[in-house]
Amino acid sequence: HEYIAIEEHSPQDSNEISLEIGDVIEFKANLWNGSFDGVNRRTAKRGLLPSYKVEEKWRIVDFPVLEKIFR
Repeated sequence: HEYIAIEEHSPQDSNEISLEIGDVIEFKANLWNGSFDGVNRRTAKRGLLPSYKVEEKWRIVDFPVLEKIFR
């Protein structure tokens, strides 16, 4: 999955990564404590980040209209 940063984040610990609004994050794991493990595609750094500062990136794909297929 990919996520997009919706808030900036400055690392509070050496195992956290920084975020700027709009950064694309490659999701690696949910730690179930309010943190994700991920890779910031802009900086190529991997680490922890607050899950509430990102939202899932949706991929919109065009599909043919079913009416045309079944006629």
